[in-house]
Amino acid sequence: TIQRQYPDLQEADNQALALLQRVIEQQQSLILDWLRVGFIHGVMNTDNMSIAGETIDYGPCAFVDRYHPDTVFSSIDTQGRYSYANQPRVLVWNMAQLATALVPLMPDQDEAVAVFTKIVHAMPEQIEQSWRQRFGEKIGLAKATADDDGLIGDLLSLMAEGRADFTNTFRALSDPEGAPRDQFLDPAAFDAWAPRWEARLAEESAPHARMARANPVFIPRNHRIEVMIAAAVSGDFGPFERLLRVLADPYTPQPDALDLPRPPAESEIVRQTFCGT
Repeated sequence: TIQRQYPDLQEADNQALALLQRVIEQQQSLILDWLRVGFIHGVMNTDNMSIAGETIDYGPCAFVDRYHPDTVFSSIDTQGRYSYANQPRVLVWNMAQLATALVPLMPDQDEAVAVFTKIVHAMPEQIEQSWRQRFGEKIGLAKATADDDGLIGDLLSLMAEGRADFTNTFRALSDPEGAPRDQFLDPAAFDAWAPRWEARLAEESAPHARMARANPVFIPRNHRIEVMIAAAVSGDFGPFERLLRVLADPYTPQPDALDLPRPPAESEIVRQTFCGT
């Protein structure tokens, strides 16, 4: 595995330890980027977590439309184990299983258990810091600190309560001409939060450009995927080709694709996704 995926680790004094640390690093970066764009893998059991740090076997995956941290799409996930917000906790558990599998490769197994336990137990704080950085950038902050957690967390809570669209809300924040308040059932709730954000933003340089880099315009929305699949099954690959072209450049507004950011109408909402999709 090291020879194929991480050849720079071949000279490590302890390859099993080096591999565990690298996989944790790769997976934390991946899962935090999932959260950043509202992605839910759907089946994050250990055999679907790649030591290459890539996303694999994600049949029932989906992107969040209306934001809620407990969102689940997978038809087999009846307990919410792989919900949007629970993905970091599942990651920690999965990495603990990888650590257990690597213990026999260590020269001193008792010492390995202690060392690996310390590494895995450090993950939640590392994830919190990475989450803060990524979501800080989503609201325009170059270096978010723990003092900004309330600002970010309050916005997400308001989005959940106000049934705000995840992607469109954050993208509207990045556009000086955008109207993020219009994403909320009660725009006054956003209005009450906005002055705190604007005061914090005044301390930043080029925040709107930063937000534009962190917040995509386009995601493969579930109802668009359904339309694309139905058309392709009938022999029409036009919707697939269009979606693929637009999603190849998801952070750039595209005048000929103004319909694609539209959230689903009530009749278009996809409530479940399935393995093998």
